[in-house]
Amino acid sequence: MKIKIRAALVFPQIDLHMARTLIKALEPDNVNVPSSITINNIAEEGMFKIIVEFIGNPEEILTLRNTIDDLLEHLNVALKVIESVKDN
Repeated sequence: MKIKIRAALVFPQIDLHMARTLIKALEPDNVNVPSSITINNIAEEGMFKIIVEFIGNPEEILTLRNTIDDLLEHLNVALKVIESVKDN
């Protein structure tokens, strides 16, 4: 039996330029994802969204958690780099 889980990570109060910059920063990380995972980054005015979808066996659910953990870690690094560039 396969299950489907969709997680939405929503970051409000981010302007469109920053959202597009974050998408470009995260694109290389979205290349080698497991076949059971799809990732969509969405840039909107005032909001940045990451939609992660898992379709697979319940035994593989940790794949979803690990993918979200990786995305949040990479997002955190990208935000720190962008902030350090803006400060200089």
